[in-house]
Amino acid sequence: MAASRAQPAFCRGPHTLTVPAELFQENRQRLCERLKGKVPSGAIVLLQGGESQTRYCSDHEPIFRQLSLEETIQRHDFIGANHSHCANCLAHG
Repeated sequence: MAASRAQPAFCRGPHTLTVPAELFQENRQRLCERLKGKVPSGAIVLLQGGESQTRYCSDHEPIFRQLSLEETIQRHDFIGANHSHCANCLAHG
């Protein structure tokens, strides 16, 4: 019987879904494919998460929810970057 090998994945805890890292790689690859011929080779593509908002002049912030199709963008006020040619991912929080 062969031992099963753990695959890289993203998970926020025991009561959340586990997303295979391979899905993020596929999404980056799809982005790069769609950008081919539309941006110069070697361009850097910036991805920005949603912006946090406060209620009027208070420090209250509504609950922020964002579909994280890219593992670098997991929270509000976040910028990630993809290199358009090789789908390498850079992140800045």
